[in-house]
Amino acid sequence: MEQDLVLAQEQVRFVVQQETGVRMACVAWDGYVTVDGVRTDAVFVDGCDDSGEPGYVFVQRYGRAGRFRRSMIVLGNTAVSSRSERLFD
Repeated sequence: MEQDLVLAQEQVRFVVQQETGVRMACVAWDGYVTVDGVRTDAVFVDGCDDSGEPGYVFVQRYGRAGRFRRSMIVLGNTAVSSRSERLFD
């Protein structure tokens, strides 16, 4: 899975470098995060702009609710997970 993320980031870097006028870019992926010892499904978004500063990785936990329909629900608040490598370099 980590190789898939690296490949996605490389592809975004290629697109950003080839296209003129791109000022912001994001890569999103589905994964897991552990909070208070509990592993939970989560969506991660790595985003940055062309300012020269590193970007941020945001994470949002989610789960399933309901016995029969099994709809998705948001768990907690969106959080900043870490700073990220720039997608524009």
